[in-house]
Amino acid sequence: MISIQESIAELEREHRERQLLAECYSAAIQNAADYAVQLEPAITDPYRKELSDLAQQVSSSGIREVEESRAGLRAIFRSYRDSAAKYLNHLHSQLADTVKAFQGLVESLAEAEGDHEKQLHAALSVLREVSRSLKGTPAEKMIDGAANNIERSFQQLQKQHQITIAQYVAETRLLHNRIDQLEQAAAVENLTNMFSRAELEERLSADSGPFTLLLAKAGNLRACEKKYSTEVRAQVASAFAQRLRNGLPPDSVTGRWADDQFLSVLPISPAEAQATAKWASNYLSGSYVCRYAGKSAVPQLTVTAAVLASVPGEQVPALFNRIDQGFQPL
Repeated sequence: MISIQESIAELEREHRERQLLAECYSAAIQNAADYAVQLEPAITDPYRKELSDLAQQVSSSGIREVEESRAGLRAIFRSYRDSAAKYLNHLHSQLADTVKAFQGLVESLAEAEGDHEKQLHAALSVLREVSRSLKGTPAEKMIDGAANNIERSFQQLQKQHQITIAQYVAETRLLHNRIDQLEQAAAVENLTNMFSRAELEERLSADSGPFTLLLAKAGNLRACEKKYSTEVRAQVASAFAQRLRNGLPPDSVTGRWADDQFLSVLPISPAEAQATAKWASNYLSGSYVCRYAGKSAVPQLTVTAAVLASVPGEQVPALFNRIDQGFQPL
């Protein structure tokens, strides 16, 4: 009788714990919706609604439904990430065009000021010469007074002109700063487009093979942070990841296995992948231009790569261990 009561109490305790976990999971999803950065209503509002609907769904679901919701949650995050990246890239383009327009306008104003000033001073000199030639006549005072009024008006216009140019220069500087911020955000965004190690492990665990793995290590990546800053390191890592993805065969899956280690699952044979590894070592090594303290910085990366082939019947832990060992000599 006592054992049955203890079992019931244990089941009730486990039920309460599962319910608490579901509530925490649901609250975390709802918090992600509530604290999402507002971009445009057409982008952010559907994202928040999808997360809120999912939060309500998992709060009353069973263990299996909660487990299955992970894929849906990742899909929502990726969709919002892609939409946000597209929006930020469009905003970046608009800001860059605006800066060019401002710069062109300021240059035009500066050029116009010099030409008109010379012409106006020449015309005033002619008027004063005419005034001196009519000395002692009523026309002398009229012409001389008109010349003085024109000169004072021109000086006022010149002051307003200088204020306008100063405002444009300040606006241009702010726009440049905003572009730098967006470039840094885009660098981080490029890295978040990659699979994480957990996602790579999940994909490899579900893949029965055969498959080919490309291991690429971005040497000197940590040195970028020591020499420059964390932002420069993120920009370099982003540019490296973009170049790597662009050079891989279609349907390849690329992710970040560790801080400076990148893993790609290739839909080609190990022999074909050897050529890709050689390309990665040669083409991806070298200079990477990025922004640092308002200037251009040119960090250097030394990239090494290797190829691993899947082994029939290999257990997942053994595969992960073989990947870690494959990165060690790189």
